[in-house]
Amino acid sequence: MKNRMWIAIGMMIVVAVFYLIKWKNAGVLERNKVPLDQAYLDFQEINEHYQSNKFKIEKLCTVAVRSASSPEPIRVFKTVNQQLIIDADPKVNEETKNDYRYYKLDRQGSLVDSIYIKYEGYWPKFIDRFMVFSNQRKAYYTTWPLDGDTTRHHFISLNADFSWPRDKIDQKIRAVKNRGDYYFFSAFRDNENDFRWMAFYEQQQWYMLWEKMPGYTQVADEDSGYRYRSDVFHTGTPDPVIPEDVRLIHFYPEEKMEYKHAIGGGTSPSSATNWRGKGFFSTVIAGNSFSFKVDQLVVEKERFDKFKTRLYTLKEPGGLARIYEPAFYRSEQGFALYSGNWDELYIIKPQP
Repeated sequence: MKNRMWIAIGMMIVVAVFYLIKWKNAGVLERNKVPLDQAYLDFQEINEHYQSNKFKIEKLCTVAVRSASSPEPIRVFKTVNQQLIIDADPKVNEETKNDYRYYKLDRQGSLVDSIYIKYEGYWPKFIDRFMVFSNQRKAYYTTWPLDGDTTRHHFISLNADFSWPRDKIDQKIRAVKNRGDYYFFSAFRDNENDFRWMAFYEQQQWYMLWEKMPGYTQVADEDSGYRYRSDVFHTGTPDPVIPEDVRLIHFYPEEKMEYKHAIGGGTSPSSATNWRGKGFFSTVIAGNSFSFKVDQLVVEKERFDKFKTRLYTLKEPGGLARIYEPAFYRSEQGFALYSGNWDELYIIKPQP
């Protein structure tokens, strides 16, 4: 009886091993049996566990869900005091999809502040030291970019009763533009009536100058409040071509497999066959060589674009390849920002 039991257990183990091997090799057409050169054994992935006497790596933020309406879900722009502000999509569900989340880095790359803003019908604009919030009819501002203060200061309305003559309105608009103070326009239609207001900063106060318009008015880009912000870095670039400031030192093939590329626009994915393996890279940060590796990497080179190096990551055979771009932003103070995918942002600091 015991012998039969052990025989049955042995058969179960054999069957389990068989299916484990079959599952492991599913979709794999060929495996590389040549071992990795020892020169690349010390290369590490870019994450908070990176060990080095020259660099320290920290994760700054993660985006939980990618929105089709936001192809660049993490954005970075310069602000006052030589600081950087990170604008990261907060969406985790339908309730939070219109909220706002920001992080502030000082000159040394240290995270000094963050803010989460629930959507209340206002759209934020960063104008130098001000964070201006406006909807069609109201506006307020804070000085969070400058000093972290989130106290709301409301605008003062001018010509709210539309009593100003046309020449007085035009004269004020010309004066504001000629002075070079901060200003921007907003226009909207309400109950078949068209309105426009100019927000402007004068004598340490923000104002809204109202006017009725004869018809629909579109605000030009040069008069928009968003013109004061200029992004210097963002995630989600849909370009697999390796950047010029990063060098692929070596690619170690591990498994040959089939996979797909998503074309978009309702078109069926295209199929490809290639090797997946490890990529070993090098770049320069603060004058020092910085090396790193990427697992599950696919490297493509095609004749049609003169064999440019295109990079993808692939989780499983037959799956969709995901664009991998080792993108870096190097600050004047020495630290660098890095993102290889749309959903994460890291900071790389030289060790003192």
